[in-house]
Amino acid sequence: MPKFWFCLLAITLLLTVACARKTEAPAPALAGATDPLSAKLARYAPVTLKWDPSVLSAEEKEALRALIEAAKIMDELFYLQVHPKALEWREQMDTPALKRYYAINFGPWDALDGGTPFWGHTPKPKGGGFYPLDMTKEEFEAHLAAHPEDREAFTSYFTVIVREGGTLKAVPYSDYFKERLAKASFNLSTAASLVTNPTLKKYLESRSKAFLSNDYLPSDMDWMDIRDSRLDPTIGPYETYGDELFGYKAAFEAFIAVADPVESAKLEYVAGALPDLDRTLPYPKDFKGRPKGMDSPISVVNLVFNAGDAKAGVQTIAFNLPNDERVVAAKGSKKVMLKNVIEAKYEAILKPIGGILIGEEARPFISPAAFFNHVLFHEVSHGMGPGILDLPDGTQTSVRERMKDLYSGLEEAKADVGGIHLVSILTERGQFPPGFKNETAVTNLASMFRSMRFGLHEAHGKGVLIQFNWLVKKNAIFRTDAGLYQLDPDLFYQGMEALLAEIYALQAAGDYDAAKRFMDQWTMVPEHLEADLARLSAVPVDIEPVFQLEF
Repeated sequence: MPKFWFCLLAITLLLTVACARKTEAPAPALAGATDPLSAKLARYAPVTLKWDPSVLSAEEKEALRALIEAAKIMDELFYLQVHPKALEWREQMDTPALKRYYAINFGPWDALDGGTPFWGHTPKPKGGGFYPLDMTKEEFEAHLAAHPEDREAFTSYFTVIVREGGTLKAVPYSDYFKERLAKASFNLSTAASLVTNPTLKKYLESRSKAFLSNDYLPSDMDWMDIRDSRLDPTIGPYETYGDELFGYKAAFEAFIAVADPVESAKLEYVAGALPDLDRTLPYPKDFKGRPKGMDSPISVVNLVFNAGDAKAGVQTIAFNLPNDERVVAAKGSKKVMLKNVIEAKYEAILKPIGGILIGEEARPFISPAAFFNHVLFHEVSHGMGPGILDLPDGTQTSVRERMKDLYSGLEEAKADVGGIHLVSILTERGQFPPGFKNETAVTNLASMFRSMRFGLHEAHGKGVLIQFNWLVKKNAIFRTDAGLYQLDPDLFYQGMEALLAEIYALQAAGDYDAAKRFMDQWTMVPEHLEADLARLSAVPVDIEPVFQLEF
């Protein structure tokens, strides 16, 4: 087998060339804008996400149209999960700029400003539309203490908690969102009738049924089994970031994409190497539980349309699903790389950040190949490490359930740091050229600043702050008198290894209080950081996707 880094050469060249073609400048009307809303909009660079319709048959194009219609329903469902009145408020947006910014954020709360309202004065509810707006964590926990038989339904990914007759009640998504889910189910059935790939057809049929039954396990299993399909859809309730009370409830989203089989084939080595790589990870010696599954297909796709949680505020560049630990234990998880989104973000955002905040000596090490692999191995790392835990009394639980609202921030840190560990191991084994570790370290540092701009108090921001503060403490990152950031590569990798062991220990123990102390210690905002991030004001914070829907 050729060396892995030779396999990635085509990706590197593609990123370098394609970014210049696919990234568009922000709309001229926003350039130099002085009014607050226009300045907010200028933080998003409109980018047309291009893909090649010629790879699809006529039937696949019809199926794609049905999938896009189903995805649009995920938009509506997610609005309701953000706030019960979010769709009603949307109709009150009375200017094009306000309508556009409301759509970017899926509500009146600014994702880049810590969820503060840019329209009206209603604070963003931590429980979104998943719980009664006036419900507290204490009330929820008190109900479960009095009614332990309700725990499974109340902590389910797929229920809405409502107040009925003076008490709390769990209502399945299939009942609460019945009308919209019935329409989405019909669209998926239509798409299934048009495709010939048996694995894709099976997934679409089972996902269509899941919208009506509220049982997503069979279709999650079927999604893991999709093979050799040009259409690559992911649709349904998945991520729990929006539930800031407990991290239990899954938000609706969709990624409708077209596969790039050539680039996907180049990454088959990674999936095959996972069992061996897992043995290099720092599990605690007394770990009682099971690591996550090792079956880990990796797909490279071009995004055609996304919806719901996947599109809100910050654009996803890759994802690792499903989150259901039963599926992960049985089949692992699938990593999906959104190539045209990664390309756009590197050229429009990451490279300019490096030119402003990274020291001149380190700046040449920022590379598209390192960014691609940083994203890839972040997602790979999500699917590794402690998953299901065995408690002393013999019962089983999961890291997600034990960590509750802390899970997302700690898991994002783990994925970043674990990805650095995997790149380091593969480089030492000759799968990347020797200098690739330096490229990875510097590109990762630049990407930390990119992620921090999404919000220092949301999950990804907290995950990055943990790493940043840890590495500063270890003298691996330092700020020069000129306000530029440099790093010591040796100390960087040593620090990351120590941090990974610490995070694995916290997750394996499932100790919420210990994790809370850790998060409080390492997510403080250090001196100079906010001022340094302010120096990036001319660089877009993220892209605003413009979809190519004529095909």
